[in-house]
Amino acid sequence: MYSCAYEGSKKPFLVPSAIPISAAFDFLLAFPSVIHDWIWAVLTHSKLPCHFVNLFKASYHGAKAVFTHNGTSYNLINFLSGVLQGCPGSALLFNNAIDPFLFKIHNILRANSAGIVRACADDIGITFKMLKHLQLIHPIYCDCNDLGGLALKPRKCVFSPFVQIHE
Repeated sequence: MYSCAYEGSKKPFLVPSAIPISAAFDFLLAFPSVIHDWIWAVLTHSKLPCHFVNLFKASYHGAKAVFTHNGTSYNLINFLSGVLQGCPGSALLFNNAIDPFLFKIHNILRANSAGIVRACADDIGITFKMLKHLQLIHPIYCDCNDLGGLALKPRKCVFSPFVQIHE
């Protein structure tokens, strides 16, 4: 059985679905895209003290870009998603926002003895026992997009099959 894969999005090639594969996933504009309501839901669900969650909510409440010209202020954009640059808690907020998805990926891979996942900020690496196990995490990435506002950037996602070359 073979699966179709793409090399640099240019031409398809066939990879046996039973071979191990390592994958690197990258989110499209991860830090500006994560939905604030998702961040607050995750922080609340994680049972952090209310005053801690409220501190971050207050920092993000009414966050907007404003342009002032000749004494008149113009509201350019309201920030309803993303972690703010310069916010000391941005890394904590982003990491907590993706934790539920990483936890689900870890659990499904472990339950199926299908691989291992590791993450550093918005870069996620997964080694699958078999290429066909990639289908196990697809629904989780769909949830990540739908609930958290985080979509994959296909051109930056890399798949490396582990094959033995016979000479």
